[in-house]
Amino acid sequence: MAEGSPNVRLRAGDWVEILSFPQIQATLDQCGCQDALPFMVEMVPFCGRRLRIRKVVQQVCIDGSKQLNGESTLRAFRNQSVLILDEARCSGTAHSGCDKGCCIFWKTSWVKPVSGPSEEINPPSAPTPPENVQSLLPSQDNTGRFHCQSSELPKATIHISLFRRLVHSWKDIQVGNMTATGKLEQFMIWGCWKLHGILRGSYPRGNANPTPMESLNLQPGEWVEVKTLKEIELTLDQGGKNRGLHFSADMRLLCGRKLRVRRRLDGIVVEGIGQFRKFKNTVTLEGATCDSAYYAFGGCARETLHYWREIWLRRVQPTSQPFEAPQRGLRPTAAPKGT
Repeated sequence: MAEGSPNVRLRAGDWVEILSFPQIQATLDQCGCQDALPFMVEMVPFCGRRLRIRKVVQQVCIDGSKQLNGESTLRAFRNQSVLILDEARCSGTAHSGCDKGCCIFWKTSWVKPVSGPSEEINPPSAPTPPENVQSLLPSQDNTGRFHCQSSELPKATIHISLFRRLVHSWKDIQVGNMTATGKLEQFMIWGCWKLHGILRGSYPRGNANPTPMESLNLQPGEWVEVKTLKEIELTLDQGGKNRGLHFSADMRLLCGRKLRVRRRLDGIVVEGIGQFRKFKNTVTLEGATCDSAYYAFGGCARETLHYWREIWLRRVQPTSQPFEAPQRGLRPTAAPKGT
């Protein structure tokens, strides 16, 4: 693949170089957006870096159904041409320290294809952003509403039909996001859990009312073990939530696993709304991301970090055992309470 060659069809695994900020700025409107997708202050330090494409985005889930006027929460970007790159998550520094750690979306016009990583031992650091970058890339409006890729996602995406979801699933295979076998497994898992939800309701779930809380004051870098499913069920209500936070079916696959704390979750910008919401006794864990096969027909590219109540975890001694993604399951590992 020739470096910087135009009209190259990008695939998962290809390398790209993020353009300079002035080059990207030329593609943005007065709100700092292209096709309603913001280029954020947190993205500026990535300018000039070479990163590998993790996924060529076909469709994404949105957490903000109340903002969609009854439309599906599984949507596609306007004009598509959006990538997710390895090692590129939002730091939240320009958004009151938002701790969500969202995967950053990159328009293909903000990158250029290259043959591989930089061959320099010490590649040059990103250029210092201009002093007025905050005014060029607004993070907040005059009402106090935050402006970021997550807050604007409903505007940057459109509703897609079932047929389009099938087309996007085929394109997932074409661009190397996943194999045909992986896509078939994804469909099977979605169908199984859709049926399970209809026949038996939310899983896992408990009977706690009110739900309990616990403070461990976990810090980034500490090691924890996810408690057993039975222990976690004791902290959930009949909707499978602890103080409003859902413990999802795919999270159960991590029960008994040892993982490292990525970051405390003290506050986030609410998706689709832009309001800032505070959290207590909640963290994110390294490598623990949403498996969209359980909820989204055809899957979602975002790999959103799971939110973990500290009451679902216990401190353990550091381990050298590498984290391995859990095996997906078509059926529950234990019978849900109350069914």
